Amino acid sequence: MKLSKILSVVSLPIFVLLFLIAFTIPRALAITPTPTPSTTPIPPIQPSADWSLFGYDKAGTRYNPLEKGINTTNVANLVQSWAFKTQASINGSSAIVNGTAYIGSWDDNLYALDAQTGTKKWAYKTGGFIFSSPTVANATNGVATVYVGSSDHSVYAIDAKTGKKDWSFLTGGWVISSPVVDSGIVYVGSNDNNLYALNAQTGKRLWQYKTGGAIYSAPAIATISTPGQAHNLPYPVIYFGSLDHKVYAVNVLTGKLVWSYTTGNWIYSSPAVVNNVVYIGSYDNKLYALNATTGGKLWSQTASGSIYSSPAVANGIVYFGSLDHKIYALDAKKNGNILWSYATGDAIYSSPAVANGVVYIGSNDYKLYALDALKGTSLWSNATGNTVVTSPEIVNSTVYVGSSNSTFYAFRVPSVMSPTPTFTPTPTITVTPTPTLTPTPTVTPTPTNNDWSQFGYNETGTRYNPNVTTLQASSLTQKWSAANAGDGTGMPVVANGIAYSGVGPTLYAIKETDGTQLWKYSDTDPVNAPNPTGCINGTPAVANGIVYASFIQCGGAGNTELFAVDANTGVLVWSYAITGETPIVSNGTVYIGSTDGNLYALNATTGALVWKHTTQGGVTKAPAVTDSTVYVGSDDNNLYALSTTDGTQLWSYNAGNPVRSAPTVANGSVYIIANDPSTGSAELYAFDTATHALLWKQNTVGGYNYSSPAVANGVVYMWSMEGNSYGGLYAFNAQTGAPVWSYSDGSTVLPYWPDNWFAGTPTIANGTVYFEAGGKLKALPTPSALISGNIAPTSLIATYAIGSWQISYAALINNDLLIASDNGTLYDFH
Repeated sequence: MKLSKILSVVSLPIFVLLFLIAFTIPRALAITPTPTPSTTPIPPIQPSADWSLFGYDKAGTRYNPLEKGINTTNVANLVQSWAFKTQASINGSSAIVNGTAYIGSWDDNLYALDAQTGTKKWAYKTGGFIFSSPTVANATNGVATVYVGSSDHSVYAIDAKTGKKDWSFLTGGWVISSPVVDSGIVYVGSNDNNLYALNAQTGKRLWQYKTGGAIYSAPAIATISTPGQAHNLPYPVIYFGSLDHKVYAVNVLTGKLVWSYTTGNWIYSSPAVVNNVVYIGSYDNKLYALNATTGGKLWSQTASGSIYSSPAVANGIVYFGSLDHKIYALDAKKNGNILWSYATGDAIYSSPAVANGVVYIGSNDYKLYALDALKGTSLWSNATGNTVVTSPEIVNSTVYVGSSNSTFYAFRVPSVMSPTPTFTPTPTITVTPTPTLTPTPTVTPTPTNNDWSQFGYNETGTRYNPNVTTLQASSLTQKWSAANAGDGTGMPVVANGIAYSGVGPTLYAIKETDGTQLWKYSDTDPVNAPNPTGCINGTPAVANGIVYASFIQCGGAGNTELFAVDANTGVLVWSYAITGETPIVSNGTVYIGSTDGNLYALNATTGALVWKHTTQGGVTKAPAVTDSTVYVGSDDNNLYALSTTDGTQLWSYNAGNPVRSAPTVANGSVYIIANDPSTGSAELYAFDTATHALLWKQNTVGGYNYSSPAVANGVVYMWSMEGNSYGGLYAFNAQTGAPVWSYSDGSTVLPYWPDNWFAGTPTIANGTVYFEAGGKLKALPTPSALISGNIAPTSLIATYAIGSWQISYAALINNDLLIASDNGTLYDFH
């Protein structure tokens, strides 16, 4: 579309005059239009044969009414015409203009490709990955220009023909938002919370509007008027969403707020504006229809999962995808009634596109789908090699889409191609169907010998499975391994025959008997896929058919939330915004610490906040919970004992140094480890849970330590750093604190040793204590009975080389040991 010509169709001389004044005299931003009543209808947006920006047109409809080649009858004949391979994931959508496809990649490049053949015309390298979808428009000098954002905080203007940079504008954050260009002005959001208006030819900032959160949303522009007002002149308004939960409408002439509307959660979705209605999705699971003039809610429709996808609007129907795996079609005229929905195999981050009776959308199940726009029936699908979070474009009888497998595809129907190119047949991809799971039974408070359902084995954090009686460390052999299903920073957990493990942005469910993947739940912020900056943090917990795990930001972006997903299906049940650590579940409540200094108690079924308790430092490890008391350490040097009912502080103890271990409660005592940064030593404490008295302290134990103690049969075990080695394992009499034995490991610490704060926590079963040292799993025998005083270090039973430098703690169930490695693999040893 020739966006520079849009306002030329408005036959209102005074409106055009005001627009020109606004950009020639700075103070004209405050000028009020001359009070002349408007009698000219607001002109409709003119369709274009090109797809020049994310939303197809400046109103963001994602509907191409000019496409006539592919239809519901022949779409099943789509085949791959060509594919272009970049050097990293493609997570933004393309622009198709004048026979050229423009697409950005996480390899930092913006590419220009021949839309007919896929041949590269040029590439321009920015200073960061490109998630923003490019926009092509004529600058005021008439030169076709590509506008795109980059994670290097900049907005770029690139000559569409030559690939040379015209200008760049530096914002204060990542530019994930996709630009829209109208009448010589570029509008784009930034993660610095601002929407910017820039001169399209020079990049000079004209104005900016500050919101309360990052702006991922691509803006949409529509011209409105205010009936009943004396100055009833049409004027352009820009609409967009923000992570502060709000939808904004801002006057493009003045940069002043027209209205805002608050939803219940983050807004990643981009708006579509049709017939004076703004359609936009929110992470609160709702698709909203708002009056474009006033911001009043007309209706909303609720999906079963959060909405990242941006809506498409065509012929009175609103289409959008949800993280509940479904694409929905709503009746725009009848309060958003659901006309149909179609379930894909995984979460949908992609936004739909509509053309000639067909709606196209991608899914995290690796497929691109084509559905009947009226019926919702599947007409065609194609499996790519990875998730499809990009949104397709349909131009000149060709469907274009990018995949997280680094490839940009073009699909065509042979019978409607002109000229007819030589095709590469679409590869046959065999997809293993997801096994049908037996419904998860209710988890009992005491795990069985086939469960290790939480970080500490149980909610009290003993890290000892007394039900395992046959596991033999000396004779373990690998039963299976699952690639890309675990890492060394959080241990796997096992419940009801399913292992749950996180790596990068994804939580996996793996069948324990044979390593088959049952489902996966990915980071809810696809900006980070597949090279995520948002990561699974710590260890999941499983209780009553729900899996709980945390996302944190890695590298400055991504989501920070605790999420709960159905243990059988991986469908999101609820999420709670928090920079969380490892959750612990007890008696229907999820307890989780945060770097914001709070311990949170949430309803395990609904995610509603029950209470929170504020400390003066970060709470970076899991709590331990009994029937009446929850114990947790803080960076403010304290161990806290809190009421499980309302979070009231029952007592606390100041250890003088940060408490960065998870507490362990056993036999009427609670054990913690504190670290002394000045000496590099670790201190082990024991307290009486009834009297709160300090029972004993060992203050000359090894070196710096972020592991947590384990307790079994009257002995406390802890791992600790020792100078420049990976350290060793120590055993103490749980009642008196007297040393029982110690084992010293001589492995040299790698240069990135601080990452091994996650490693070393021992786990115990069947007379053996397992721990990590130097990227290896090691096993030592436990004392056969409580022993006072020093004895000679015990010889290793076994050593297993699993990772290159870091492995997780071991989950121990009957006959099996599960562990994750920094090489991205989850292992089961039998």
